[in-house]
Amino acid sequence: MTITKKILFIILGLLMFTIVSVYLFADSNIEEDIVLNIDDIAPSTSSLLSNRYTQEENYDVATNPYVKLDGYTYLGKNDASNIELYVDETDLSFRVVQLDNGYVWGSSFDYDYFDPDHPLYDLGDVGSNLTWQNKFNSPVIINYYLGTNLREETLFSPGTVFDYELLNDGRIGYKSTISFSVAKVELVLYVYIDDDGLHYEVPFDQIIEKGNNPLASMALFPFFAATKRLRTPGYIMIPDGIGALIRVDDVKGKEVYNKRFFSSDIGFNQTSSEQYLYANVYGMVHGVNQNGFLAIIEKGAGNALLTHVPSQNQSDMNWTYVTYEFRSSYTQFLNQSETSSIRLIQSNMSRYDIKQTYQFLTGDEANYVGMANKYQSYLVEAYQLERLNVLNDISLHLDVLAAESEKALIGRKTFSMTTTNELQGIIEDLRQKGIEDLDITYHGYGKGGYSYTAPNYTKFESKVGSKADFIELNENLPNDVDLYYTVSYPYVSAGNTKVSTRDVAQSISQEILVVDDLYYMYQIDQAIIDLEKTIESMRAYGVENLSYNFLG
Repeated sequence: MTITKKILFIILGLLMFTIVSVYLFADSNIEEDIVLNIDDIAPSTSSLLSNRYTQEENYDVATNPYVKLDGYTYLGKNDASNIELYVDETDLSFRVVQLDNGYVWGSSFDYDYFDPDHPLYDLGDVGSNLTWQNKFNSPVIINYYLGTNLREETLFSPGTVFDYELLNDGRIGYKSTISFSVAKVELVLYVYIDDDGLHYEVPFDQIIEKGNNPLASMALFPFFAATKRLRTPGYIMIPDGIGALIRVDDVKGKEVYNKRFFSSDIGFNQTSSEQYLYANVYGMVHGVNQNGFLAIIEKGAGNALLTHVPSQNQSDMNWTYVTYEFRSSYTQFLNQSETSSIRLIQSNMSRYDIKQTYQFLTGDEANYVGMANKYQSYLVEAYQLERLNVLNDISLHLDVLAAESEKALIGRKTFSMTTTNELQGIIEDLRQKGIEDLDITYHGYGKGGYSYTAPNYTKFESKVGSKADFIELNENLPNDVDLYYTVSYPYVSAGNTKVSTRDVAQSISQEILVVDDLYYMYQIDQAIIDLEKTIESMRAYGVENLSYNFLG
C-alpha cells in the first residue's frame, strides 16, 4: 500500500468519525430540545386563573351597603349561635346580624341603586324590571306546570296572599302560610334561629295543591347573601369533588352553574356525564377571614339542585340558591321501537320535607377551611360519629378477588383467583411482616365467580373452598383482622339469567332501569327478601360481616 493510499484511508476514517460524532451530537441535542420544550411549556393564563390552581386571596374589608336594618323588627338573639334575627312582616324578608362583628346578612337587598344618580350605582349596571324586582324580594319562588310547560310565580303575583305569625314554641322566628293565586298552591314557611344557626323549613304535609297546575319545584330565599358585582369580595364553596371555589368577579359571559346533590333520579331517565355534588352543603364568604356561612341541606337534598348565577348574567347580583324538585316531566314512548313518544308530568309529588340550615363563621374561621371544620362538627354531632386518632392504628385495606369466570364453548368457565387457604396465607405473611390490622373485602366468592352472578350469594364457589374451608377461614381470623363479603344489593347483574324481570325496577315510563349497561335495579322489597335469605345462608359458612358495593 502506497503512502498516498494510507493518507487517503486516514482522511476517510477521520471524515467518517467526524460525521458520526456530529450526527450523534446533533441527535442528542434534538432530544434535549424536545424534553426542554415540553417541560418549559407554561400553563395558559386561563388555566392559571381556574380552580386547578390556588388563587391569591382578596383580603379587602367586606361591606354590603345594599343590606340594611331600616324598617326591620327585632325578634331576638341566640347566644349559642351568636346571631340575632330581624324581620319585615310586609314581605317576609329578614336580616341576620352576627353579634361578634355586627355584619348583616339579608334575604333581600336594596335596589334603589338602579337610579344612575344613586351613590351605589356603578357604571355598566344591568338594572332590572318589575319582574326581577319581585324575584329579588320574594321569600319563595315556585315553578308549576301549565300543560307540560313550566311557569314561575312569586309572592307578589296578583291575588297571592300570605299571613305572618310569630313562633311560640321557644324558637325565635316566624311562620307564614302562603297561597299562590295562579298555581293554586299553598304552603307553610318557617324561619327561625336557635343554637345551631338560622333555619327555614317547609313541611311536606303542609303543601296543598288546590288547582290543576301541578307544583314542580320551589326555591326558598334565593337571594339570601346576594352581592352586587365587585362591591363585596368573596367566594362560594361548592362540594364538587374535593371542593371548588367560585370567586366573585365581574366578567361578562359567565354561565350559570347548576348541579344536583348526590345523583340524578334514574327513575325519571335523568342521566348526565357530569359529576354530581358529593355533600349536602355549600358555603359563602363575604371577605376572606371576615364573614361567612356554611349552608346545610338537612332535609330534601336528594331532590335538590344547587345554582349559582354570576353577576352580569340576568342581573347585577351574584346569587346562589337551592331548588327543591317535587315533580319532573318525562318521555313516554308509545311503541317498542321508541319512534313515537309524548311528554308527561309526574302524577304524584315526591314526598319529603325541606329544611335548610345556615351556620355562620367569623374571623379566622370565615374561609373554606372553617367550612370544612364546621361540617365535620355537624356530622359528628348529628350522627354520633366517633373521632378517630388518624396517627395510630391505621388499618390496611385489601380487596381480594376469590373467583372469576370467562367465556367457554358453552356458557362460562369459573376459575379461582384466591382460595380460602391462599387468603389465610396472605394474612399470615402480612402479620409476620408486622402488618396486623387488616380490613379485607372478599369479592366473587359466590357460585360462578365475580361477574354476571349478582345477587346470587346463597351458594359459595367450591373452587375457592369447601364449606368447611370457609368456616375455618372465618372462625380463625385474628382479632385485628376484619373480613367482609361483598354484596351488590339493590343492583342485579344484567347477565344473571336466574333473575326474573318481574323483580327488576322500572322507570316512570315503564322502562327497565339499567345502570352503566351492567346492572339492573332490583325492586327494593324483593332486594330485602333476597338479602335476608343471603344473610341466613352465609351464617352457615361462618360469615359475620357484609360489605355493600352499592347503596342505591
